[in-house]
Amino acid sequence: MKHIKFIFVNHPDQPNITQVTSIIDWLHNLQLDRLICIFINAGYTNLSQICHFNSSDLKIFIGNNVTHDEQIRLLDSLDRIQSELLLISSKSLLTSEGYLV
Repeated sequence: MKHIKFIFVNHPDQPNITQVTSIIDWLHNLQLDRLICIFINAGYTNLSQICHFNSSDLKIFIGNNVTHDEQIRLLDSLDRIQSELLLISSKSLLTSEGYLV
């Protein structure tokens, strides 16, 4: 039987979701500190509260407070977070050694 081993590697410039969970740290890492007050004032303090946001949700929430480039950075980061969460949840498919059987 052939075993396939999976290794998940993050880009060095992109923090792992398990390392960054606060909105403040997330926005700081994206160099969007000016948006911290908007998120905090709306009651969002943890990435788990917004990780499901899509482009429509973000437009409704942020409005005209970000440039197009900033919106793309936010959405790209949220996409990475969603992908990482999917990988984390899919680890239940792996055995304790990290092999798919």
